[in-house]
Amino acid sequence: MELKNGKYLPQINAIKGYEPYDVQSNTNWVTWIYLSFGFGPDLGEKIYAYNIKKHSEFLVWSGGPLQQVFEYQLHGHVLYYGVQYNAGSTATTLIRSINLSDRENASIVTTKGTGSENIIEDFAVTGKWLGVIETPANHFTSPSLNERYRFEIGSTTNPVFKTIYSNINVNPFTLRARSGVWVWSDKTRGVTAYVLGSKQVLGLDSMPSYVKTDGHNIWWMAINSDNYGGYDLKSRQYLKLPPKVNPLGINVSGNLDIFDTKNTFYFYNNN
Repeated sequence: MELKNGKYLPQINAIKGYEPYDVQSNTNWVTWIYLSFGFGPDLGEKIYAYNIKKHSEFLVWSGGPLQQVFEYQLHGHVLYYGVQYNAGSTATTLIRSINLSDRENASIVTTKGTGSENIIEDFAVTGKWLGVIETPANHFTSPSLNERYRFEIGSTTNPVFKTIYSNINVNPFTLRARSGVWVWSDKTRGVTAYVLGSKQVLGLDSMPSYVKTDGHNIWWMAINSDNYGGYDLKSRQYLKLPPKVNPLGINVSGNLDIFDTKNTFYFYNNN
């Protein structure tokens, strides 16, 4: 892991064949998942955090070989992470948070089930609100082609979930959130969003896609093609980039939407 000043971060207890994955950062922290890429022993996934101002690093979480991080998100000094594991036909998922400043851990919610019993598959946090996708437990043990899912929201401190939307899914989700807006994609209906302020569910596109939102705009890129789309929540208009921009990937940083193209980057400023 290399910082912009050319300095490399030390890796606590470095493991041969392990590499950082899904790096997230802000002005205070750099966080990443540390996992095996198949070149050495698989000792389970780990999450690390590096304090930029204090130049110190610590291990946030370490799981066994059968435990996987299915999602994690950095918000200020708080890191939210979800862990999934199976025991026979029973699948368990849990969401936890840690205040990186004082290292105080908190358990937010745990779901466990077998067969058609619903458990959490994905989550996204915005402010005090936690949005989750729930699917049958057998999605993790013997996935079918006809799974009913629910999108629900609740508080991060009292996750009594309210169902917002339900549909049939045959594909893994991408769920993202910011500034009271959640967006996700399934293979049957494509891109869907929920806006907390107006309590609206928006069906935006029929393509199963990777999705991102900055809270003002929603962007998506098709999973099986190079098609993409965008939507401005304020004007309620669909967005297109200049003809010369053919995005290969989308990232959001502050008020900038950053599109990775074949040879360069294109920046879309929301101000």
